[in-house]
Amino acid sequence: MAEFEKIQLSPTLLHTLYANSLVLLENDAIHAVKENIALPTENVIPMDEPEPNGKIVFEGGNEKQVVIIVNDERNKILEKTSIDMLLKIVKACKLSFQDIALVNIAAQQVNFTSIRNEFTPKVALFFGVDAAAVGLSFAIPPYKKFEHNQCKFLFAENLNAFKENSDEARNSKTQLWATLQEIFNLP
Repeated sequence: MAEFEKIQLSPTLLHTLYANSLVLLENDAIHAVKENIALPTENVIPMDEPEPNGKIVFEGGNEKQVVIIVNDERNKILEKTSIDMLLKIVKACKLSFQDIALVNIAAQQVNFTSIRNEFTPKVALFFGVDAAAVGLSFAIPPYKKFEHNQCKFLFAENLNAFKENSDEARNSKTQLWATLQEIFNLP
């Protein structure tokens, strides 16, 4: 093995180098797709993970088929300050709590196939959850809209990151809002 083949890059460096790329893994072949290129259906990875036993625990009414997936190990759904932050985001998107399904994956074994089967989401928002945690075979950069199987995906930082008043938090909020405007066709 050549010396350069032994080099290992940190996740942070990989993200920096490939922040505007989407990587799909299929039969050990890697396909990088730039964010503005439509994905051909033959490269779509099926999401056929086994479903967990029983129904998914969630809050909300799912009336507009918007699923919000979080990972809060200390609470059944979310802590109060995170719920308040989430409700502000939901309201800004011209939605109500009845329009969404809020799923905390920390206390239940859930994959995206089971989420898709139970909620039939048109939009899936992930806060502090990476694609692999719900059995998705692709990686999506944060704050980039991605469409797959009639569902719009958005991955973002944990809701706690938006509570801070740092420049980084303001930048994250700006990126989140820009993508949410695109997803929900907001002015």
